[in-house]
Amino acid sequence: MARTLRQRLVALLSTLLCLPLAHAQVEAPPVLPGRSGYAVDWPGILAQQRIFGLAHGVRLLAAACETRQDAAAAAAYGQWLAMQKEPIAAAHRELAAYYFGADAAAVEERAIASAMHLKPVLAGRSASALAAACASLPEALGQPRYDLGRLIELQRQLIEFGAATDIAARGEVCLAQSPPALFARLSQQLDAWQARNAAALEHTRAALAQRWQEANVELTLAAWTDARKKHATREKTDCARFADWLDTPAASPDYDFIRRP
Repeated sequence: MARTLRQRLVALLSTLLCLPLAHAQVEAPPVLPGRSGYAVDWPGILAQQRIFGLAHGVRLLAAACETRQDAAAAAAYGQWLAMQKEPIAAAHRELAAYYFGADAAAVEERAIASAMHLKPVLAGRSASALAAACASLPEALGQPRYDLGRLIELQRQLIEFGAATDIAARGEVCLAQSPPALFARLSQQLDAWQARNAAALEHTRAALAQRWQEANVELTLAAWTDARKKHATREKTDCARFADWLDTPAASPDYDFIRRP
């Protein structure tokens, strides 16, 4: 069965985001040591890399559509770019600092793309595949998955809720195996942690539940949460240190999202 135009567009953009550079590297400031590629150890930076990568893929496709003199695709891209200006600018600032230790004004978009090993141009696509992608671009850019502000917020929520799920699971394990004195101290610390974060986490959980329902994915939020709990309980935890750690900034659910190198 032939793929729909939207499926073709998704496949094309996925190729743009995943393939390494096929052309010569552009001139760029030197990348800081150890910073090339994706920041898998820094979830907040990785979230911004995903935003930049998606915007970069759309940018390359729009440029190819402009070459074809596709007025509808060009107009749709212009409207989308105006609406996504803030999250794109935020990603640019974050990644300019991460890769080059520089202010965003001193770093071009192509330098960041090069540091991420993204393709600089769209090439190697048949005329028919490009025509189909350009034809579906206006409709696709109106979909929630291309709302970059919404996407970065979703990534933040997943990181926060996942971290909170891990902490709660580790707490349950430690309470079950702690002697009386540690049990009392840990219970107090967990109650205090819960009091600090309960309202924000309930808001995050409700927002994620709504997003999950809208996405209509096979894996439910409850199943995802259970999987996180099981993984957390398998990790060895020093319960005395865990009790002390709960009173530090690192125990905030949003810590992994906001921490920077």
